[in-house]
Amino acid sequence: MVGSVAPQPRSLAIQSRLLWAAIVVLGGCGAAGIGASLAAAPGAGPHREFIIGFVLVGWAFGLTQITKSKHSVQGRPVTLPSLKRLGLTGGWRFSLLAVLSGLALVLLILWCGMRQFGGTDHGFAVDTGWRLVQGQRPYLDFPCTVPPAFFLGAGYAFELFGMSWRALILFTSLVSVANFLWSVWLCVRLFGDRIVSLLLALAVQCLTLVLASGWLYNPITSAGACVFLLSAALLWSRPGDIGARISYVISLVLLALLKPNMAGVLIALISLRYFCSRQHRLLAVLLSGAGFALFLLFLSLNHLSFLDLLKSYISVASHASSVTKNAVGSYPNMTWPDLSLYLLLYLPPVIGILLLAKSGLRQGLRGFFAQSWIGICGIVGSINPLMTNGECKLVDLVPALVGAVLLARPLFHEPLNGLDGGGREMASSPRSSSPDEEREKQPALAGQCVFKGARARSKKLRAFEGRHDAGSSHANAERLPSKGGTPVRGPIGRTKSLAALPAAGDRRSWVIGLLLAAIFAGTGMALSRDRVRMIGYGAFFEYELQPPLAGGFFKGLRTGPNFRETLAQMSQLLAKAPDTSVFFGPRLEWAYAAFRRPSPLNQPICWDPGVMFATTEGGDLVDSLLKKRYDLIIFRRDDSGTADFSFWAFNMLQAVAADYIADLHHTHLLLGVRGKLTGALLSQGGAKYAISELRAILTRDPDLPGVLADLALILSVHPQVEIRDGAQAVRLAKRACELTHYKEATIVGTLGVAYAEVGRFEDAVANGEKALELAQAARQKEQVALYEEQVRFFKARVPYRDTSMR
Repeated sequence: MVGSVAPQPRSLAIQSRLLWAAIVVLGGCGAAGIGASLAAAPGAGPHREFIIGFVLVGWAFGLTQITKSKHSVQGRPVTLPSLKRLGLTGGWRFSLLAVLSGLALVLLILWCGMRQFGGTDHGFAVDTGWRLVQGQRPYLDFPCTVPPAFFLGAGYAFELFGMSWRALILFTSLVSVANFLWSVWLCVRLFGDRIVSLLLALAVQCLTLVLASGWLYNPITSAGACVFLLSAALLWSRPGDIGARISYVISLVLLALLKPNMAGVLIALISLRYFCSRQHRLLAVLLSGAGFALFLLFLSLNHLSFLDLLKSYISVASHASSVTKNAVGSYPNMTWPDLSLYLLLYLPPVIGILLLAKSGLRQGLRGFFAQSWIGICGIVGSINPLMTNGECKLVDLVPALVGAVLLARPLFHEPLNGLDGGGREMASSPRSSSPDEEREKQPALAGQCVFKGARARSKKLRAFEGRHDAGSSHANAERLPSKGGTPVRGPIGRTKSLAALPAAGDRRSWVIGLLLAAIFAGTGMALSRDRVRMIGYGAFFEYELQPPLAGGFFKGLRTGPNFRETLAQMSQLLAKAPDTSVFFGPRLEWAYAAFRRPSPLNQPICWDPGVMFATTEGGDLVDSLLKKRYDLIIFRRDDSGTADFSFWAFNMLQAVAADYIADLHHTHLLLGVRGKLTGALLSQGGAKYAISELRAILTRDPDLPGVLADLALILSVHPQVEIRDGAQAVRLAKRACELTHYKEATIVGTLGVAYAEVGRFEDAVANGEKALELAQAARQKEQVALYEEQVRFFKARVPYRDTSMR
């Protein structure tokens, strides 16, 4: 009898107990890790524990699905009462659940996005959007190599929601929920399995836009690629379906606007597959042509040139050749605990993807390549980004995850004899189904539909599908066609015995388990804001968060003290000189929008040769920067006081140093004040000219330690008595030392020669020896020799003179 239940072998009982023991251990350890991290003081250790806790809890939930699949092997139907109570058995209730899930995504992104700020990646989004608001045109007014969807999205966010950081986060959340609902719609029509559809759509968002919780081009590219893969798979199964066609064209246009190292590969591979199919070739040509026309129209409406876009991509194409450097990224510089964390995050999805791909081979090689090509494209399309992006690898793996699920689709989604893919009894329907609902119920096997036959199913197939809603499993079992007493599949599949049915349910459970683990991993990464930490600790990620900022561009954002102090010092500085022209250095690109300062024309979004602009353009960009003659160049300083010159070449720093005077009295900022160095001023016009120029600079800003010290030095050591002014030199040098907290050797040494000029030789010796200690600690050999000579003069009660001055 078909419905009889075979006794459970002892080995299966042992396996079940071991699985449940593993579930309890993993879930308990994960929950304990999360609790301990929340109770501990903020730091690297609790940060890792929090993420690992989410990962372990996700594994525990995933293993529960495998345990249920073991029960289905015994013959006991597996039910999901909790999900049924949520309404997953009704169409409108499922729609409501999908909408509520989308709302949860919005709230999660808003909560996470308003915590932490990354100076590099987040600064790109802010500055690109601000440039568009100012009316600047990419490719014409500034070099631009980022995808159009990225900078246009940032511009739309500011235009729709105002100039604020919250606007970008809100726009990201809306894009996420739209992508999620679109994916749910595609998956339900493609798989016919609401649970898998909802979880797959959630996993895509949790590993991309939720994980980043910010407008970054790699996550939005991965999310767009997943929608395109699902749309392509649905179109392959239902080429005559209007919804599938529209979805394919729109997703194709959106993907073309995204990062080419993933988008270009996927579009090329899937288009090739369509063009190689005689059944789909004409349709593919028509839809691709329509998509390309819409793509060009969209670019034109946004005043963008397709040729300029291509040139910008080609100019930095060599970046992809540094495969090892890009793939490894910052991982070699990480500690072993951090490396272990990322291995824990990356290996399970990779193993799961490979196992699902291997399971797809059960169709046979011919069927595998004929029906699963789109899934293969998803996996292959992730390889290039994995090798060329300096991104969290979970983001790059998402299209591969979707591709793997597409590969396993024929093994778990097909209803058989009143049972779903997991061997469970399907709910009966008390009413007749509409034609549209019948098409929803039909499992969309790739390659089974042709262009003209997609809208009209065969009567034999409809009759077979009609049995799905007919009563109990025993009644349906009697209707199964048989051969030699062995039930076989209906007309749309290959022969398969009823005893093999649990294998399909087992595969489905594995898919659900993998998706649950992915959802928890992505959520843990999002809540911990680890993607921001990967930008660089202290730039501006910090474990300890302070209350939300009260006003300004970043109103409501919670960050650490480093960012708050940098923002406060910058605000105070710019408030004193509202008309000063400013150029912001690395990791400070966001400041143009935050302080409503004009972004520089003919300058890249970020100074990153070979990535943000062609390396051959570097010389012209440096010349353009120097010709602008900005009054101030502002660099960020870390906690140790070191200035951030990321990606700036040595010759560029030399050119800037020759035209700007350093101001070191801000703890988190290094200022370059326009004005030639003292040596250049002396050689150009002599001491009197240099003194007048330095005093003119001090009238604009009287608290520039470098300028104060240089002026004091001339007034102290010049060989001409009419030039020297010891009293004024002491006053200027003391002010410079106070501003730098007596920690700059050159400034402390200047105070020493000023004291010697007024006859205070004991103070001169003390300050000279202090300068000598600072120079020795910094290993400044030339300065050490100079201060040793000066101290000898002071001990001999002789003022120091610099005979090279004229």
